[in-house]
Amino acid sequence: MSTTSSDFVRTFAVSGPLAVTVEIGSGAVNITAGEVSEASVILEPGTAGDLDALDLIARSRVDLRGNALRIDVPRAVGFQRHPDVIVTAQVPAASTVAIKSGSADARLNGTYGDVKVTTGSGDSWIDTASAVKVSTGSGDVRLGVVTAASAKTGSGDITIERCREDARLDSASGDVHVSELGGRGEVSSASGDVELGAVEGDVQVKTASGDVLVSRASAGEVQAKSATGDVSVGVARGTATLLDCSSITGQITSELEPSAEPEDGDTRRLIVKARTVSGSIAIRRA
Repeated sequence: MSTTSSDFVRTFAVSGPLAVTVEIGSGAVNITAGEVSEASVILEPGTAGDLDALDLIARSRVDLRGNALRIDVPRAVGFQRHPDVIVTAQVPAASTVAIKSGSADARLNGTYGDVKVTTGSGDSWIDTASAVKVSTGSGDVRLGVVTAASAKTGSGDITIERCREDARLDSASGDVHVSELGGRGEVSSASGDVELGAVEGDVQVKTASGDVLVSRASAGEVQAKSATGDVSVGVARGTATLLDCSSITGQITSELEPSAEPEDGDTRRLIVKARTVSGSIAIRRA
């Protein structure tokens, strides 16, 4: 007998962080990590009463073996439409998560260990985690506080509040924004703008037509290349800076006063290498 509602709920007693894997076609994955002694998983259709989604839920597999929690929602077969299924889970803090989906969005609230998300077109939001790796065709990527980050998207934006260590970010046409970067950064974008707030390590930024803005650099080396976009770098006060900038047709300006190389070995040192074809280059005090 068919039904128009889902009562798919699974609960498991747990004593520590889990290794969570999720496979799903379309819909959403919402996970909350906290101080809990019981893990729970709920599957619901994206649209109430969707019989195709309810069929997928009935054939789904959710199990816990050791500390490995697997959530497997089968995809529609052949040319059938892919109905939306909503996965809602609660797991212990510091759990690791690996999500693979066709177009499902992923929303991870709380604190996690390593996180990996692979999706065709879904968006990814992750609050707090260790190493994060996200790959999406056209979805946006939003990260809160992470230890390290690797993100690649075709047309989506990449936004990070704080990355404590290294970040490798690639967006074809989306914008990239990082408020704080504590380690080395490699950022590339074909036509999107790149905006980095406070950077403390070596940074390499490449873009074809997007603008590059580094709000505050205090040490290390900043390399920025853009064909038609503008480049702007803010230098922290008290930083000895070596400038190596060139533009074929663009204007180059600097607010820094020329000075001799400091003899004090404790003085912070920064190298700025900026290249454009027609874009302007501006070096300013942060």
